[in-house]
Amino acid sequence: MSIVRGSDELKCFLCGGMPNRRDGDFERGATVVDCGACGRYRITEECVEELESPRSRLPHHLISGAVRELSRTSRVDLNTANLQSILSQAPADRDASEKARRLLRAISVSSPALGALVERRAFTQADAYARDLREFDFIWDYLQSLGWTEPNPQSAGALPRSVERITPSGWEELSHRSTSVSDTAFVAMWFDKQTQSAWTDGIKPAVEVDCGWRALRIDLEEHNDDVVDRILGSIRSSRFLVAEFTGHRNGVYFEAGFAKGLGIDVIWVCNEKKINEAHFDTNHFCHVIWTTPADLREKLANRIRATIGEGNYKPPV
Repeated sequence: MSIVRGSDELKCFLCGGMPNRRDGDFERGATVVDCGACGRYRITEECVEELESPRSRLPHHLISGAVRELSRTSRVDLNTANLQSILSQAPADRDASEKARRLLRAISVSSPALGALVERRAFTQADAYARDLREFDFIWDYLQSLGWTEPNPQSAGALPRSVERITPSGWEELSHRSTSVSDTAFVAMWFDKQTQSAWTDGIKPAVEVDCGWRALRIDLEEHNDDVVDRILGSIRSSRFLVAEFTGHRNGVYFEAGFAKGLGIDVIWVCNEKKINEAHFDTNHFCHVIWTTPADLREKLANRIRATIGEGNYKPPV
């Protein structure tokens, strides 16, 4: 893919705007885009062709929003295999309340303290998964109507809506969304000495210490129930599921599929040496690909914060 500067070809492939930077990647046929609206992502030539095809009905604004949310913690890789997985993390296009919550979360990320003021112009349509500026303003005004944001009490000028802050009710909503269902993350993985350090030094501290959720592994729980019933019941009552596929055990695929069928968020994880062995039913999902337990901890924590948010669980000392 050639990069032609000073022409219409220099654009963001998601929002169509002028990016801060667009360069060819070292990997053949890919481009790295740094867009002020959508975030930083790498996209393959095949993916660009799919997005720009006259027959394509892909909702660019929803993909843009998902990339924006994910890229707050790391660059997003877009290709034809994971495009639908990225899109699946976006809210439904007419779900105004969920779009408002995503915008509220984006505002909270930029608010260093309770009561901090933010400017509306500091956020983009992608922060609200909005189709255009009119929808963005509608969603922002909806936040006010819900009582989750309010104008700066000291601004009585011509643009009272230009500077706002999250209300106590808004902060309560953010906390409530993190803990209303469960404080637990179910972990499906291969129980073997080869993956023990991935658990002790990667997954467990990422989930519990870094992100504030309780990591549940059934083999470490005391119980008198049938193990399958215990697993299915625990998945049903979990906020999300971490599926670590190194070893490609059938049980991990089953548990991830069960959670997916219930509408529970699944975070797909695999060691980079084993990712090529992923089953074709799941290899198109956007996996957290790791090299060392420390790398796993950092990347998994980033993915949890970007897609689930932080919980309030405090692991015992």
